[in-house]
Amino acid sequence: MFCKNCGTGIAKESEFCSECGDKVEKANNPVNQPPPPLSPLNQIPTVGNYIVVQLLAMIPLIGFILMVIWAVGGSTTPLWRRNYARAFFVMIAIGVVLSILMTIAFAGIFMAILDEFMW
Repeated sequence: MFCKNCGTGIAKESEFCSECGDKVEKANNPVNQPPPPLSPLNQIPTVGNYIVVQLLAMIPLIGFILMVIWAVGGSTTPLWRRNYARAFFVMIAIGVVLSILMTIAFAGIFMAILDEFMW
């Protein structure tokens, strides 16, 4: 069963949609109903959408600001764009952590080599 408002799949015993909160109307004929068309926020992105987002993300300050807006954007940001921006920040966090670990490791190696030559 699918929500008529947002198109999200709903359990048969649910009275409200878990995504949008709309009241679920119980169908008299619960035979495999096709899902309603996707709302504009749940549309499947095209290759052009991804290309535009990638190009915008490459602009240093504007790209970062857009990613913040898309990541925390509420119900006005399409789901695919929100997930893309959140993945962007996860990758940044992984990069920062790895950079810190590598810096510590190389500093330790450098200090060990320096110690060998100093004494």
